[in-house]
Amino acid sequence: MIAAKGLHLLRRTITQSKTALVEIGTIPGKMPEKKGKPNKNSINSQKQQTPDPSSPIKEQSNGSFLLSILAKPGAKQNAITDISADAIGVQVAAPAMEGEANAELTKYLASVLGLRKSDVSLIRGMKSRSKTFVVAAQPGATTEDLLACFSEEAENG
Repeated sequence: MIAAKGLHLLRRTITQSKTALVEIGTIPGKMPEKKGKPNKNSINSQKQQTPDPSSPIKEQSNGSFLLSILAKPGAKQNAITDISADAIGVQVAAPAMEGEANAELTKYLASVLGLRKSDVSLIRGMKSRSKTFVVAAQPGATTEDLLACFSEEAENG
């Protein structure tokens, strides 16, 4: 009888504990929501940099450009394969090992645009085929100018 009464009290305590956890929002296995300063991936910061879906090149407010690139490493030679609304397809004559393809791609994009290698840098997609490059601000340059450079390179191969 005493053991049954002790077991009953233990069950009631556990039930009350679970109820209290549910009431304060800390259910085991579920992380509580953080309060305070929003992180850089919050919805508000994404609204400011929402890309225009009609072009793989986006001009930023500081005059620099974002390039959406679809890299195709391990090719025989560097070339622009296609230009779509999502990305510029670029085949790269370097293997995708230890950043070799990224370095070669940066060098190739700089040569296509007629810029120094230091004016083009990879900001997203170090280990992915989908990459984002930033091109330093160029006086008087427009997205159409950059697209024309890529189109000309694609035609001349």
